[in-house]
Amino acid sequence: IYHMSDPDSPRAKESFWRDDWGCLWHFPGMYLDGVVEEHPLQSWDALATWSPPDVGLRLEAIRAQMAAVRDAGQPPPGAGFEHGFLFLRLSYLRGFNNLMMDIADRDPRLFELCDVITEYWYQIARAHLEGGAMSIGAADDLGLQDRLPISPAAWRELIKPAYARIFGMARERGAS
Repeated sequence: IYHMSDPDSPRAKESFWRDDWGCLWHFPGMYLDGVVEEHPLQSWDALATWSPPDVGLRLEAIRAQMAAVRDAGQPPPGAGFEHGFLFLRLSYLRGFNNLMMDIADRDPRLFELCDVITEYWYQIARAHLEGGAMSIGAADDLGLQDRLPISPAAWRELIKPAYARIFGMARERGAS
């Protein structure tokens, strides 16, 4: 983990990085946050050859981490999802303008993509909870200064079911 002023931080200098979802990020340097420059699903035509990250590898790492913590007699850590885990992930994959058009058009491919992302995070959350985690933290940018970036009806139709599935499971298991 790097401190903001650490000259060895990947954000200290301009860099590019492709994440596990296939998005190419540009970090401008000076410790500034990055932006996605290449959206792997900019065109829906790419969906036929695109694959989400392999959740199995991540699950193995989570299970090993939770077992090590348990073996050490320490309390299990909570689950923390990456920033932009659902709504922003959709925009990273499609591009913001495409995402807004998909939402307005109620494109069925968007709902399928949302299901893929939801299933990924559901599996991650379940592994943490099965390992004893008592909390789940998620950061998604769902607000402008004074409203949602999409209509409340669109939020209820697209985003709310995913949140209900993931966080409902956590609540059922007594986690916060």
